[in-house]
Amino acid sequence: MNSENPYYISQAQALGAPNVLKFGLEALPTAHLVIGEGTSAWFVGNVRGIPFDKPKIAAAYSPSAQFLGMRFVYLE
Repeated sequence: MNSENPYYISQAQALGAPNVLKFGLEALPTAHLVIGEGTSAWFVGNVRGIPFDKPKIAAAYSPSAQFLGMRFVYLE
């Protein structure tokens, strides 16, 4: 959710959705948040990492994810 690149926020999901339907897979609506900087996910996903010492920022994403229809939050 905290990528600065729209591809990782919605476009990749749109590209994968037809295969989810085609193969009858269960979609697990999950918010993926990258905490900190310097990881592969941070680099590849062009992420604005949430600082380790700012848990309230990470916590603010949870209701936001819920409002977008997501049921899970994954912290990396």
